Amino acid sequence: MGIESCVEQLANELVTISVKKHKLNRTHYGFDAVFELHDVIGDTGDGGTYTIENFYFDLCELPEKAMYGTFTALAYIIRNSERIACSSTTVEFRDEEDEYCERD
Repeated sequence: MGIESCVEQLANELVTISVKKHKLNRTHYGFDAVFELHDVIGDTGDGGTYTIENFYFDLCELPEKAMYGTFTALAYIIRNSERIACSSTTVEFRDEEDEYCERD
C-alpha cells in the first residue's frame, strides 16, 4: 500500500501533499502527511500547514476475499471546478495465506 503525490502536474496547485509510510508491525502501517496550503481555502486562513501524524492502517481490516491485482486511485481537491491538489493511493491484493490476521 502506498500513498503519494500525483505525478500529474496541476496548472494551479494550491495544496502540496507529502506522505510518508512506516511499518509499525506485521499488520499495521502508519502514515504521516503534511498539507502545505499556498492560498486561502474556505475559512482556513491565508495558507499554512496542516499535519496528520501516525494515522494507522490495519491490514487485517481488509476483506478476506478480494479481487486480486494492483489498483490505483487518484483523489483531488477541487475549488471552483479546478483541481488544486492531488494524491495517489495504490494497493495490491495478492492470493497469499495470511497467518497474521485472525479471521472468524
